Amino acid sequence: MMDASDQLPDLGRLRLLVELSRVGTMAAVAERTGYGTSAVSKHLAVLEQEVGTRLLTPVGRRVARGEAAVSTRTHAVLTRRGA
Repeated sequence: MMDASDQLPDLGRLRLLVELSRVGTMAAVAERTGYGTSAVSKHLAVLEQEVGTRLLTPVGRRVARGEAAVSTRTHAVLTRRGA
């Protein structure tokens, strides 16, 4: 039996992180995915809770990815290629 800390992050949220690393702003992610900007922001905040660490730091209208975000993004990309 898995507890909450053993569960994998939501794949849809991981995809948003990958898209954010490509386009650089939450507004651009929202435009490309059809979500609202606030929904993208909320999904990424939940993703941070799921992985248990801060992934993004706001820098003006853009966000800076921390080391954990880069690792999480790399894992998400590799997972998508294997799916």
